[in-house]
Amino acid sequence: MNTFNETCYNVGNKCGQCYLWNETDAARGSNEIATIIYKYISSHNDIEEIAMFSDTCGGENRNQQMVTMCMYCVEKLPKLQKIEHKFFEPGHSEMEADSMHSTIKRASKYSEIHVPFDWDNVCRSARHNPSPYLVQRLSYADFLNWKKYSTERGWTNFKKNSDGEQVSWRKIRIIKCEKAKPETFQYKYSFSDEERFKEVTTVPRKSKRIQSQFEIVPTQLYKTVTPISNAKKRDLLSMCSMGIIRTEYHDFYNKLTASDKKDKLDIADVEESDESDQE
Repeated sequence: MNTFNETCYNVGNKCGQCYLWNETDAARGSNEIATIIYKYISSHNDIEEIAMFSDTCGGENRNQQMVTMCMYCVEKLPKLQKIEHKFFEPGHSEMEADSMHSTIKRASKYSEIHVPFDWDNVCRSARHNPSPYLVQRLSYADFLNWKKYSTERGWTNFKKNSDGEQVSWRKIRIIKCEKAKPETFQYKYSFSDEERFKEVTTVPRKSKRIQSQFEIVPTQLYKTVTPISNAKKRDLLSMCSMGIIRTEYHDFYNKLTASDKKDKLDIADVEESDESDQE
């Protein structure tokens, strides 16, 4: 049974945070990752500028949903003025968050893991200095639908910049969102100071702005838990009957909802992806 762990590392104070959920709560696509980064950013409400670094995975990090979330943050968080998101060159993306996963993997070798929640204690105990990793367990109700939110706000243009040029998402190395420029984001194809930022206004000039008497906010992505496949549940229950999973945890697996769906990973574990992933 899959347990997912999105890690955030603060290079300023060396604090690492783990956000954990299992496959019955959510997948691991752009809406899910954007939600977690939103939770992390909004928990630091005294910050004026944020510099983020990640790999270039289009299904998780470099996409419309992540930009929507960043635009929302600079608009709604009172002190936050700017977010700058930098993407490592493919094949050169080793960073502090990766070391967190390595540390947790080493710690798991000395732990018994019978249910997804056992990973919480593994993560907490994986590091002692300078401080243990912080752990937050997420449920299906925590994840937000950023794609729906951008549509409801009328933020529909993520493909053409103010010069009328097509945005090549696969080439983007820096994305910037500023409070001073609501409903827009800026991007560059390199880290060079000589290259100027190009700007994208997400509300098309000819579109009708959506009017509402209520404030538009991101809504829940999931209404209930996601079933696992019947085949996976049979395998898990067989591990219970064989005693591989201890008796006190059998009830957890007996109560899992299952369906005829096939098991599959939701996105590829690759940094570069086709531009169709940006939709």
